Order: sequence, then structure tokens, then C-alpha cells
Amino acid sequence: AAAPARRASHVARAASRQLSEFPVADRRAELSGMKMAQLKPLCKGSGLRQGGKKSELIDRLLEHEFGTTDDEADIDPRDDIVGLANEWRSGRAVSGGVSFGEMDRVENALSRSGFVDERAADAAFYEQGFDDGGYARSSEARGDQNAFGAPSAAARVLGRDGRGFDDGGGSGWGRDDDDSWYAEEDTRLGGDVSERGANVVKELTAEEKAEAQRRARNKAERSLERRAAIVAALRTLATEREGFESDPRVHLEAVSRAIERAYRNMRHSAFAKMDDRSRDVCVDINVATGTLAILAQRVGRAGTVEWEVDDTEAFLEAHSKRHQIRKLAYAFTEEINEAVSAAAAESYVARDGEMVEATVVAEGQNGEILLKLDDGAYACLPPEEGIPDKRYAQGDKICALVIGVEPRTWAADKRAPVIVSCGIAGLLAEVLKAEVPEVADGRVVIKGVSRVSGKMAKVAVAAAAGEDLAVDPVLVCVGAENARLRAIRERLGGEVCQILPWREDPEAFVAEALFPAVIQRVTQMDAAGSLDERGNVRRMSKFVAYVNRFDEAKAIGAGGMNVKLAAALCGCFIMVERHEETAFEKFASRGGDTRAEERWAEDDADRWSDAREDDGWLPSLDEPISAGGQNAEKRAPIDL
Repeated sequence: AAAPARRASHVARAASRQLSEFPVADRRAELSGMKMAQLKPLCKGSGLRQGGKKSELIDRLLEHEFGTTDDEADIDPRDDIVGLANEWRSGRAVSGGVSFGEMDRVENALSRSGFVDERAADAAFYEQGFDDGGYARSSEARGDQNAFGAPSAAARVLGRDGRGFDDGGGSGWGRDDDDSWYAEEDTRLGGDVSERGANVVKELTAEEKAEAQRRARNKAERSLERRAAIVAALRTLATEREGFESDPRVHLEAVSRAIERAYRNMRHSAFAKMDDRSRDVCVDINVATGTLAILAQRVGRAGTVEWEVDDTEAFLEAHSKRHQIRKLAYAFTEEINEAVSAAAAESYVARDGEMVEATVVAEGQNGEILLKLDDGAYACLPPEEGIPDKRYAQGDKICALVIGVEPRTWAADKRAPVIVSCGIAGLLAEVLKAEVPEVADGRVVIKGVSRVSGKMAKVAVAAAAGEDLAVDPVLVCVGAENARLRAIRERLGGEVCQILPWREDPEAFVAEALFPAVIQRVTQMDAAGSLDERGNVRRMSKFVAYVNRFDEAKAIGAGGMNVKLAAALCGCFIMVERHEETAFEKFASRGGDTRAEERWAEDDADRWSDAREDDGWLPSLDEPISAGGQNAEKRAPIDL
């Protein structure tokens, strides 16, 4: 029964994200449409064996990507890295507001219909040898490197040879003009025109053409292998990370931005030779085909791309050295942190009040603490939300409560959009839910929480309505041998936590809240809503708790902390007064001792005595002591 349910959840999740129901079958069909020249570099970039038939290569790639070759296997959409990468690429917009997915659909439709875009062909032909006077572009920037001397596709569409273009203003030079100039010069000098023409136009032999084609094929295969290796490394990196960093879309976005930043800083590139007022860079990473393209684009006034140049080889050659790779890796680290922060900001918007576990990374100049959450996001702990006088060390594990998201928040020179708090009282309630299963499932209800962060906290618990617990709710939260209570204290950093029972009677609840003091009685003086001496409405009730002299200090606490926490827990005003003891209570409090208290007395002779009815047992300072150790005369007790 578990397998159909898991299958139904996978199908529903894939349908909600517009992903494929059978990603393995779709990937097999996609790989089957590729040629061996494309499949072998994919296998080599993924570290797989390249030998064998086409079906064997496809099975190896499917086993590497999905862990199975079954076309109807249940693949979790979160594990479908190729599908997630295609989703990212399809929704990624380029210059002009058009996404790669829309461009692919248009190109596929045009290729199936046999349509030829004459405007694009004319523009491509126009760009082969034209200089508009604003800047000169070399053949590398134009992208018309033709090793074989054959006309381009645009020239073939227009019926031209593609060797040159002249717009009538002298901006370009055709071959016919060059031959006529050489012919006139040779005629004037008496030279041979045919010999000069042979020097100018030299036809390649069949062997040279074959060698050039072989070199071009080898270069294309090496380029595809390097690009496939980059894409395979992205796939491996995504599977090894956790949290937000495990999403391949986050990695692809970070890599594309890092490559774009590094390419913009290149000096000798097609992008650097363009006019800086109308140029752009587009990085296209296609995980499905294992290709990487870095395009330098010329953007028109309307924001559309007029033409683009694939400058991927120049970028790979420039970043083949170790120091360049180090710079690219540093840029990727920055971009991945920014991408994770952006994803975290979107994820934690609806997660206010949720407890998270974080690791201390660094402390900022203004006292803020930079935290790294377990899912890879960065959070900021402001000084006012932390525990007073507590010092954090790098690597410490702490629990915090999410209180908001602010994308522009920085901590320790790093963007940390998630705002957390360690001193809020609601953190104790979330810790109880995490440590006590009965609280998490609702059988035990938290009625109230009061807390002084870093010192002490009180929480009132009760059984849920209709629940008949065999054990007291307080004992459930404390656990066997105080195990759960110790775990709660560890999560709160050693803070003292008192778990108290809830009482319906306000006076009884006040007596419980003043734990550990033993309360003799509680009296309500004023009720909430009544009028005071000045005619103002009282917002809180007032109770007076009577304690004996031994429990008075316990009820008040150090600096009044215990009575303040009790008042906050009960939501009322509490006064602590000493209870007048009767003779029997005094007798019971002394454990049956009938002697009165020893009192100091100072008279003219600077003597002191006790209040006993019998003879004083301490001698005076100015009279001799008898042999029996008693004073010579009896002294009456002195009442102070």
C-alpha cells in the first residue's frame, strides 16, 4: 500500500510543477535523438566508459543520472536533476524578455516546417564583413571563422559566396575589387595578372581540406567534452549538498552568474570589442544535452538581440590556468551564497514562529551574529534578540525562532535575510514541542510561558480537553529521571526551566506559579476591570501571597525575578507578604524547640543576655565567674 501512495504523491508533485510523470522514459527518448558524437562526450564528462553500442551508452547515462534504467520507475521530482535543470532553463529569460524555453519551441517549430528566416540570414551575411564605422570587429568577434573557405549558411540562402560585402560606401572590400586593383598595378608594372591572382586566391587541396576538417572535428569533440564535464560536475555538486544548496537550479543560477561576471572582465573577448552602450552577455547551460554556450550579444534600441557571437572557446582557453580557475571558484562561492540567501528569503516568508537550529559563523561589528541554518540559509541574530551577556564562539549550535524575513539584512559582511531571536518566550514553547511528543501531538497543552532569557523561565502545562492522561502533564514534560527537562535546558543554553501545572482557580494558579516557595494562602485584593482610587479601570487583577519567613526570599527571588515571572505567567499583579505565625506554627517551624530567640541587648554596662526564664548561660564581661560556671547574680531577661 505504501508504493501506490508514494507513486501517487510523486505524480501529483510532478503535475503541480509541470514536470514529466516518467522522467526516465523522456530522458531515454531525448538521448536516443542524439548522435554518437554527442553521447560519447557526455559519457566521458560523467566519468563513464565510452565503448559499446548506442543503446549501451544510453543505459549508462540513465543509470548514472537516475540510478535505474526502468522507463516507468518512480522517480521523485526532487531527484530528477535533468528535469529540474530543464525547468530552470525554460523559465530563464534572456535579453528582450524571451525565455530559452520559448526560443527552443519556436526553433523546433520552424525547423519542422522548413521555414527560412531571410531577415536573419541577411543580417548574418551583412555581419560577415561589414564595419559600421563605430568600431571594428575582427573575424573572431564576428564569429565567421571558416576554416574551409566555404560560404556560410546565410550566404547560401541568399545565393552569395559570403567572401565579402560592400554597401556602396566603401566600408567593405570585395574580392573583385581587390583583383581589379592588383590587375591594374601589375599591368602598370608589366607583371603577370594570372600569377598575382594565383597568389591572392589560393585554393586548398583535398588533403588540406580533409586535415582541416579533422582538426575541426577534434576541436569540437574536445569542446563538447569540456562542456559536458562542467555540466556533470554541476550534477555531482547538487547531489552532494543538502538543504537549499542541493537544488540544481540554485547551482545553475550561481554558475551562470559567476561565468557571466568572469566573462565581462575578460579583456580580449568578443564582448570587449563591442560598443559598451549596446552589448550584453548570455550564458546558456543545457544539462540535457551537456552543452555550455557563452554568447556576446548586440542589443538594439528596442531591447531585442540583433546578433550574437558564441565566444565559449575563448572563455575556456582564458580560464584554463589555475589562478583563473581560483578566481572563478571564488566568484561561484559568492554567487551560490547569494542564490541560497534569495531562495531562503522566499522560503521563510511564511515560516514565522518556526524553531530552527543554526551554527554560529561570525560576529559583526555592531554585535549581530551571523548564523548558518541547517538547510544552508544564512540568518541574522540582532543584539537585542540575543541572550544578554552571552558570548558565542564559532561553531556553537543554538536554537532560535524565526521572527521575520528582510532581504536587505546583512550580518558580518554577508547577506542574511532571515531574522531570528533567541530571547523570545515563544522559543521555549517550540522547544517543548520538539522534545515532548505529547505536546507535539496535542495531548498536552501549553497554557502560558514567561521567560527571562539566559536566566530562568516558567511554563504552565495541562492535559488537553477530553484527554485522560495516565501520568501528570508535568511528569510527562519532565521525563524519566528528568531526561526531557535536561534536553530542554541544553537547547536553551543551560537556562533554568520550571514546568508547572495549570490551575483553573486563579488563586491556586498564583500559588503554583511562585514555586519553589510554599505559599500559605493567596488573597485577591482587586479584580481586573474595577476602578482604582483615581477612577481608572484596572487592567490586571491584584493578588497577595502570604508566605512564612523562611520562604519569603524564595518567593521573591534574586532581584525579584521569581515573583516577576510568576506575575507574567498568571497575567496579574502579585504582592508577597509575610504570614503571621501562631504559637503552634512557631512551635512546628522550630521542630519542637521551646526556647525563645536569642536577642542582643545593649545596656549601660555593654552586657548581653538571652530571653530564657532560667539563669543566663553566658557570663558578663566585667564580673567574675563562679566555679560552677554560673554568674553570681541572676539577671532578668530584656525584651527588645
